[in-house]
Amino acid sequence: MGNIVNSKSTDNISRTNSDSDEVANENIRVNKDIKTYSLQRQESKKTFSSNDKEEALFDNKQNEVILKVDKELTQKQFDDFIARINVDNKATVFKFEAPLNVKKKSTNTLNKDAFKARSISTLTSVIEKKYKNIKELKLSFPSQSESNQEIDMEPIYSICMMLSSLKQLESLSLNFFQWGYYNSNIKTECLIVLCNAITILSPSLKSLKLDFGRWGCEKYGNLKIYTDATISCFCDMIQSLTQLRSLDINLRSWGYENYKITNQSVIQIFKSVGTLVNLVDLKINLTKWGYLNNNISETSLQDLKQYLVNLQNLKHIYLNFDLWTHLHNYKYIKEALVQLPLLEQCHIDTTEEQNEVKRLYDLINYRKKQYLMSYSMLKSGQGDYFRREILWDALRVCLNDKKQ
Repeated sequence: MGNIVNSKSTDNISRTNSDSDEVANENIRVNKDIKTYSLQRQESKKTFSSNDKEEALFDNKQNEVILKVDKELTQKQFDDFIARINVDNKATVFKFEAPLNVKKKSTNTLNKDAFKARSISTLTSVIEKKYKNIKELKLSFPSQSESNQEIDMEPIYSICMMLSSLKQLESLSLNFFQWGYYNSNIKTECLIVLCNAITILSPSLKSLKLDFGRWGCEKYGNLKIYTDATISCFCDMIQSLTQLRSLDINLRSWGYENYKITNQSVIQIFKSVGTLVNLVDLKINLTKWGYLNNNISETSLQDLKQYLVNLQNLKHIYLNFDLWTHLHNYKYIKEALVQLPLLEQCHIDTTEEQNEVKRLYDLINYRKKQYLMSYSMLKSGQGDYFRREILWDALRVCLNDKKQ
C-alpha cells in the first residue's frame, strides 16, 4: 500500500546544525553532467545536437514543450530556446526547469553568463502570447546559493501577468525555492500579487504545487518579513480554489525565529485546506516554524480534527512539523486523520519518536484491510450482519479504487 511514517531523533540539537538554515539542495536534483533540452510539440520529428551536448527533441505525437536543465543554463542557451518556441503553438503542457545562482565549485563564484532571474519575464511573455491554451504549467527556478539579491519583484510580476491569460490551466507548479534566502527583496507584496493571480485560476485549477521554501530567512536568523497577515492572504487564496484535487505547499522556515508568525497562522492554513472537499492529495511543509519561536506550539493543532473533517476524499497526506520545539503530543494529528475514510498513505515528519504517529499508521493499514474484507464478503454473499458505517465506508473505499 506504500504507507510511510517517518520520524527523526534529534536528542542533541546544537547551534551549528538545527539553528542554522544552510543552503540545501534536497529539493534540487542534480544528477547529470550533461545539460539537456527536451522540446516536444506538433512538428515533424527532428533531433538537434551541438558541441556542448545540448539536445532538443521535437515530437509530433505530444503537445508538450519541455526544457529541463539539471545543473546550469547559460543565457545563450536560454535565448536559443526562446527563439525556437516563440511561434504560435497548440501545446497543452509547458514545463521549464532550470536552477538559478549555481556557483562554480572551483571558485565558489557565480557564472556571469548564466541564465538569471531577470530573463524570466522574457519566457513569461512568450507563454502569455503563444501558449494561452496550455492546461499544465510547471516553472521551476530554485536558487542554489545565498546570492539572491538580484531576484526582486519583477519576475514575480511578469509571472502574474502571464497567469492571468491562462484561462484553461488545470495544473500549476511553481518552484521558487530559496528566492528569499538572504534576500529582503521578496516582500509580502510578492506573495499578495501571486495569490491574487492564482485565485483568478480557481474555476479550472485542479492541481497546485508551490515551493516557497526558505523565504525571508538566513542561515542563523529570520528577516521577519512575513507575518500572520501574510499567511492570511495566502489562506484566502487556498480557500478560493474549490476545484483542487491536489495541493502541495512548502513554506519551510517562514516561522523560524520569527515571532510575527504565530499559532494563528497554523490554524488559518489548516482551516483553509479543510474547505477543499475534493482534495485527494495533500502536502504541507512547515519545517522549523516552531523552532526558536515560542509563538508556535501544539496548541495550534488541538482543533485539527474539526478543521479536516470535510476532507472525506483525501487518500494521501504528507505533513512536516520537523524541528518544532513545542510539539510533543501528536494525538491531535492522529485524531484528525483517523476520521478520514479513504486515507491510504500517511507521511508525518517529526523531530522525535512518536507512538501516536506509529499507531496512526497501524490504524490506517488495519482499516483498509477491514474494508477490503467486508467488501469481499459482501460480494461473495458471506456474512449476514455488518455495521452500517463500516459497510458504507467499505463500499466507498473499494469502488473508489476501481475508478482510479
